[in-house]
Amino acid sequence: DNHLCMISASSDPYSSLYDSNTGAYMIKSASDFKKFLQALSQDGNDAKGKTFRQTADIDWNDMKNSLSYGLEHREHFAGVYDGGNHKILNLSFSGSGSSDNVDVGLFRTLKNGAEIKNLILESTNAYAGVKERGGILAGSAYGTVKINNVGIMGTLGTNGYDKTGTNLGGLIGYVKDANLSIEGVNLNITIINAYKHVGGLIGWLENSQLSIQKVYTPNYEINIY
Repeated sequence: DNHLCMISASSDPYSSLYDSNTGAYMIKSASDFKKFLQALSQDGNDAKGKTFRQTADIDWNDMKNSLSYGLEHREHFAGVYDGGNHKILNLSFSGSGSSDNVDVGLFRTLKNGAEIKNLILESTNAYAGVKERGGILAGSAYGTVKINNVGIMGTLGTNGYDKTGTNLGGLIGYVKDANLSIEGVNLNITIINAYKHVGGLIGWLENSQLSIQKVYTPNYEINIY
């Protein structure tokens, strides 16, 4: 039995973040967030059934500069991410508008079972060069997804390439075949050089059920070319 437990623990790609006292995976720094994304890339279940807790503000500049890890490494997510009312600062993405720059956001896609709560994202630098399906939180969402008590501030858009910038939203770009619940979201966003299917909250909703409560938009601007 002990041998089986050791095998099980070693097969968990998130094991270095695990806190046995809480039963959750703790993210305390930019370095921990990098470990989280790297583990997601190895997890065929997209962290489904696992809970992650952020315990301090994270500066994305540390991810890009000292850790050489940016949003090009974004991943699918189906677990629970509790930001603990902390921030992720200076999120940025600079793409070319090519076919590779789709599903752009902190997460590539939010999948069935995903829950994001108590998190503030501040993208003072732009998400630029997004071709399709872009949101500051996630590019896309599918299945049952919950978002609660999330703040979004930043700029999202394209570089003005012909017919790029489709399905762009301040929170999520594209939602399909989903049961999406959004409560307690504060949006301060600007979307620039968008082409079509653009919204302050969600760019495009298809074949989905949407529940929205307490969404505040003190400042947002959308520019469509």
